[in-house]
Amino acid sequence: SRQRPFLEGPGEAKQDWEIMCGVAKKMGYATAFHYKNAAEIFREHAALSWYGNDGKHCFDLGALTTLSESDYDELSPLQWPVKKDCKNGKSWISTKRLFNDGKFYTDNGRAKFIPIYAHMPISSPDETYPLVLNTGRVRDHWHTMTRTGVSPRLSGHKQEAYVEIHPTDAIARGIKQGALVNINNELGTLCVKAEISTAQLPGSVFVPIHWGKDFANKALVSELIAGITDPVSGQPESKHATVEISAYPASWHGFIISRQKLYTPLNKISQHIQWSVRRVENAWLYSLTGAETKTLDQGKFIRSVFCSQDDHSNWIEYLDYARQTFRGARFKGEALDSCIFISPINEAQLAQTWLISLFSKEFLEDSERRALLTGRPAKALPETGKIICACFNVGVKTIQTAIYAQQLRTTQEIGQCLKAGTNCGSCLPELKQLLP
Repeated sequence: SRQRPFLEGPGEAKQDWEIMCGVAKKMGYATAFHYKNAAEIFREHAALSWYGNDGKHCFDLGALTTLSESDYDELSPLQWPVKKDCKNGKSWISTKRLFNDGKFYTDNGRAKFIPIYAHMPISSPDETYPLVLNTGRVRDHWHTMTRTGVSPRLSGHKQEAYVEIHPTDAIARGIKQGALVNINNELGTLCVKAEISTAQLPGSVFVPIHWGKDFANKALVSELIAGITDPVSGQPESKHATVEISAYPASWHGFIISRQKLYTPLNKISQHIQWSVRRVENAWLYSLTGAETKTLDQGKFIRSVFCSQDDHSNWIEYLDYARQTFRGARFKGEALDSCIFISPINEAQLAQTWLISLFSKEFLEDSERRALLTGRPAKALPETGKIICACFNVGVKTIQTAIYAQQLRTTQEIGQCLKAGTNCGSCLPELKQLLP
């Protein structure tokens, strides 16, 4: 249920219904989840809020238990409780203001005051775990990314799970910008990219909550949070833990671009390889890092990520043992279906923009096929850099070039030039940081 005073419109609920039906079918509960449309689900939701309530709880949609499908489609946002109102000519009316009658949802109708005694968090920094871990959201993602994670535009800003750390703490631990790091405490270990920033105080680090098992194999921040709750409210100490951070001993880096998500193959190798995935145009992009060099000596292993024994797709590859570099590509018909690049140094990022553009083509020219194995595009492409403005898909390189070339001095001037920051405005803080 949506535990908030305002109910959202039917458009989002219909999307929820389609997702829920698909999940129920995969889990083997298709017969139990027999709803024909979102209105049927909503009527049961309303009935559950009303059953046994009798004015005991604020959340009550009892008047909407008989809502028709057409009325549901036309339903505007409203605040609960929702009570019947025959005098108004409608079968229901929204509560305009809660507690307007001076009564609360308690046994005697009076408010309860609970004394609060402040105390320090249970988990406190020490020599073993000296850093305080904070968690939260990032700009373009919502919860576990079941929706935002399938949007190439929203996935372009924060492309991978990361830990934000102050420069002082990073230098003391030999951590460089963009490097993979281990975050650990007595509960577990995460492995994410380092983002060095003065936005964090020394001694504090931040990890976003969004990257679960579907988008990275070792980035679920809740695994580092102890199950400590407030004795009165039950509120968890979910935004506070203590950790230590160390550089991940990477021996090679790489990436995979594939039209399909690679659930099964990557789950088999997740113990030896750190990976994360994001949605790009027409494909999924996996970032890979490993600490064992033997992976490169197993061409069979690499091909198994893409090709089964009975798969007759075309496969081309390049392997340089001396430089420990591998590149491979798989074709279905004339179209590029997937590719993999592996190297001891993290230089593969340069080719990603070009490679992603190849997935929009129904066939590749001979020069493009040859370029796949060289790792460089046949023609030079402009670098846009990391996406800053998701609304208009404007990258950091494009913004920096415009600032320098046209002597831009305000975010308004950037907006006039590139449109960046002129829609939702959530990128304005980053635009300000780019200005001289």
